[in-house]
Parts: sequence; structure tokens; C-alpha cells
Amino acid sequence: MLLPLGTFGTAWAEAGKAIAIAPHRAVYSMRLAVESPPGPIVDGRGVLVFEWAESCESWEIKQRMALELTDKSEQQLLIDHSITSSEAKDGLSFQFATMSRHNGRLDKNLRGNGSLRDAGGSGEVTFSRPRGARMDLPRGTMFPTDHVLLLLNAARKGQKHVTRTVYDGDNTDAPYEVSASIGQRLPASEAPVKRPLGDQDFWRMRLAYFPTGEDAELPETEITLALQDNGVARRLKLDYGDYVLDIDLERIEPLPRPEC
Repeated sequence: MLLPLGTFGTAWAEAGKAIAIAPHRAVYSMRLAVESPPGPIVDGRGVLVFEWAESCESWEIKQRMALELTDKSEQQLLIDHSITSSEAKDGLSFQFATMSRHNGRLDKNLRGNGSLRDAGGSGEVTFSRPRGARMDLPRGTMFPTDHVLLLLNAARKGQKHVTRTVYDGDNTDAPYEVSASIGQRLPASEAPVKRPLGDQDFWRMRLAYFPTGEDAELPETEITLALQDNGVARRLKLDYGDYVLDIDLERIEPLPRPEC
């Protein structure tokens, strides 16, 4: 799953104010959240590196997670998960490569191209890995960059709930139905400040991911994040059901903007 850590672009929001995007590279620490009662995972720690760069035509994302989990029987699982993607600024095309290894063994290896016929229209994904695979995208599907941009615009307008269909390049089965709850704007001091970019007011958002085509009562994954309107996520909580991870911003640096 592609974590929504600022993958969005320029758009005009309420009162004619533009969202001030900030291309950046951020490093996050990951640790197992304290739960009561404890779950099957007793320890977890890792690092997430997220890079969002901008070209004149697209947003270029690199995301890599290295995570070590330990269960009650002291068995360890090492997860190395990476996604690189390029999404056109009009939101109509999406290229991606996703790879995941568990204890060094290849678990997932996807590469493909997604396209939409028009904004709000249907589309498809064609895969080169696995070769020949394809997926239909229903009307209203969005790609990750466009989706988070929508959430930021909704937050600025005071909207509290937004539900959309999103494909993020993480599977060959179906996109997700993402139900987002958006809290009020909070002062910068309510989350750990990391300069130069992670020091602004933010919204706390909760995103629940449901597989489309299934009548599921509970989401497959939930993400809670403190998201600034410059695209920086200050703090996240990632709930996989069996375990929950706290994710904190440790270091951040700006990336250059293109001269278009």
C-alpha cells in the first residue's frame, strides 16, 4: 500500500488560495504501538524513507520501508517494501513499480501503467509484471496524488468525510474504497515540529481502506496522519489489524523545484 505522505500537486483551493506544495525527502522512524490487550506481534521497529520530487509534467515518488517484526514465539519477519511511481499532474495516468521481500524472499513484484479516460471516468491498469495482467478501474477511480490533493481541498473547505475509489499500485486485484474522516485544523505545536518544512498547522485525518467489490464491515488497513497543506506528514499511525505502527518524522529536507 502506498502511504499518503504528501503525494499531491498544485491546485486552487478555497478563496483562490493555492496549496503550497513542498517537494521533499523525509525519514520516519517506525515502532510497534502499545496495545491493550497485546496482539500477536510483540515487537516491531523500522525506517520509512519517502521522497517526493516534482517534474514539469508529473510527481515522482520513491518510498521504501524496512521493518522488523517479532511475534509471541520470537519468530522474526524482516519486511523490505518499496514503491516508485510517476503520476501525471492532470491525474489521468500513473506508472508504478512495487517490490516486497519477506526475510529476503521475493513476495511481490509488480510493474504497470494505469490510465483514466477523463477526470471522474473509468480506466484500466495494464501490467508488465505479471506480464499480460490487467485490471478495469470503475468510474470515479483516482490515483494517489490526486486523491490526497482532493483531501486537502476538502479539509480547507471544512468537509469532514470524503469517500473515493483509489488505485495505488499495490495489487493486481482491485482498487480500494477509501473512506476519510477529516478533523479540524490544529496548531503546529500539537505534533512534533521538524524544520525546515515540518512546522506548520495541520489536519488530523483517518483513512480506512476497504477492498472494492466486497461487503466488508472492517477496513483492511487504517492510516491516521497529521498532514500539513504543504504535503508534509508529521506523524502517522498505521493499523494493519494484527498490529499497529507509530510512525514519526525524524528528518526532512527540501527538494528542488523544476524550472518549467
